Parts: sequence; C-alpha cells; structure tokens
Amino acid sequence: MLELAQLEVVVPGSPRWRVGPVALAVAPGERLVLMGPSGAGKTSLLRAIVGLDRVAAGAVRVAGADVTRRPPWARGIGLAGQDAPHHPQCTVRRNLELALRSCGLDRAAIADRVAEVADALELDGLLERSAAVLSGGELRRLAIARALAPRPAVLLLDEPFAHLDRPLRGRVAELVAEATRGEVAVVLVAHEPEPALALATRVAFLERTPGGDARIVQVGTAAELAAAPATATVAAFLAGAGGNAGPPTAAS
Repeated sequence: MLELAQLEVVVPGSPRWRVGPVALAVAPGERLVLMGPSGAGKTSLLRAIVGLDRVAAGAVRVAGADVTRRPPWARGIGLAGQDAPHHPQCTVRRNLELALRSCGLDRAAIADRVAEVADALELDGLLERSAAVLSGGELRRLAIARALAPRPAVLLLDEPFAHLDRPLRGRVAELVAEATRGEVAVVLVAHEPEPALALATRVAFLERTPGGDARIVQVGTAAELAAAPATATVAAFLAGAGGNAGPPTAAS
C-alpha cells in the first residue's frame, strides 16, 4: 500500500543533512513503527511522505501510484501529527465533518462516517463537546479520527502516545489497532518503546550515521531486533522497553 523507493529527504533548516535513502514497503493492515533517537529525522520522513517537506530523491508510491509530486490532500495519506490541527471553536462532530469536506459525500454519508469513526475512537459520547475543552487524550483520539475519517490508504501517526499516562497510552494503542485492522497501512513514529512495540507488526530503526545523515539501520519484528540488534543504539532502545520487545499481544 505504501512504498518508499530510495527516498531521500532534506531536513528543513539543515540543507546538508538528509534522511535516506529509505527503501520500505508497508502492506494494508500492517503497522510499521519507526523508531530512533530524538533528532534522527523521523518526523521529517513522515512529513515528506505526506508532502509537507521536500523530497530530494526517490519516490513515494501509494497503491502503486507515484504520488511524490502530488499535493498532500491528493495522496490518499492521513497524518495525525504531534500538533495535529483541529478547530478548537468547533465541536468534535464539526471537526470530523470538516475532515470529510473534500470527499464528495452527501450529508447522510458524512453523518454515517462521523458516527463510524467516532465509535472506533471512543469519541461518540463527545460529539457535541467543544474541542477547546477536550483533555490531552481526547485530543489525541480526535486527531487520529480526523486523519482516518476520509478513509486514507495510508495513516501516519507522529508520537500518538506522547504526554499520555501509561493506561491511556495502552488504550489509544488498542483503539488504533482496532480502527485500522486489515484496511490501512500504518506508519507510526515513536521515541519511547512502549506501547509502540506491542502495536507493531514490524519495526524500522532510524539512526544518524557518523557522517551526519540518517539511515534505516534495521527492519524486522520487535522480537528479531531484540534478539540481534544491529547497533548499540538499537540495543539500548529495546532495553528501555523493559523486556516487552516481544511480538504484538492479542489486543493489538
């Protein structure tokens, strides 16, 4: 569903620093977790995939189509970033309706899709609430719901568990898994191992090289990376998972 073909990204503000080349393919229903130290370029890679940052070389393909030169709204990719935009003056329902405004749906179809995605992310009891009064966890779920509402082929999540307490991180991970099961190719950026590793079907580890650029140094299941880490940085990150770098749980 998503293919990065030798993709190279220029990091904004650092024209001599690039991420890549990156060669990855993500299938429908797969949840690829992109991990690595802060400053490795994980967010820059996501932004380039969705079309917000410049691609220096290579291609982004969605369902076989080259979307590298398409604008973000025409790529079939949803993004829930760390500071995902929403309309605080509007209700949760209106926020979801606005996410669907370019889909060509009639009012009944929009209402049905809003109800569907709100139920999937446990927002159905908050539809008439102003986004301005939502908690941090509720805003995270709203950001994911907005990105999912137009039925993207690919969903990108940038640190969806940041600043959430442990029980809430686990619940958001479960909701993401259920909402995307079997349909959407998911790429999720995570700095901390938990709960991303429990959600992952595969892990790609991004690390800056001695020359300064960032590369994918290892790709595999969490168990494979834990058993044979390619670098000391990979080993240190997985050690931080507290021994939970095994395969996804049944809840995922």
